Amino acid sequence: MDEGLADANHYTVSGDGLEITVSPGPAGEVQLGYRGAAPARTFTADEVVDEQGIVGSSVSVTLQEAPDRGRTTLTVLVPRVRVRPGERVRIQTIGITTVHLASIAPAADHGQLERSTITELQGVATFVRI
Repeated sequence: MDEGLADANHYTVSGDGLEITVSPGPAGEVQLGYRGAAPARTFTADEVVDEQGIVGSSVSVTLQEAPDRGRTTLTVLVPRVRVRPGERVRIQTIGITTVHLASIAPAADHGQLERSTITELQGVATFVRI
């Protein structure tokens, strides 16, 4: 194995009005920067769910939440990328925006309760030292 290679840890992707950055936070935790239909912000620490799976990792955040309307989440599939120091590798992935319907009257929660939209994302992956 090439000793100069490292797993990328900083991803910047965009597509169809979404701009997303996934990167390590100050303590090494995963953080997600978001710009899109919901207010722009950076999610950190316990606001981010980072799960490893067979498609790479999935990084999820809650964009909006209202007790009587449900919530909207964003999940970005983050592929594993090997890079050399200073190298930027082009990547393609997807973002999944899901509206989770809910109401304060549980009897109204009937039928399909999640509706997802898939957005194709392109960008770059790099390695940054923390």
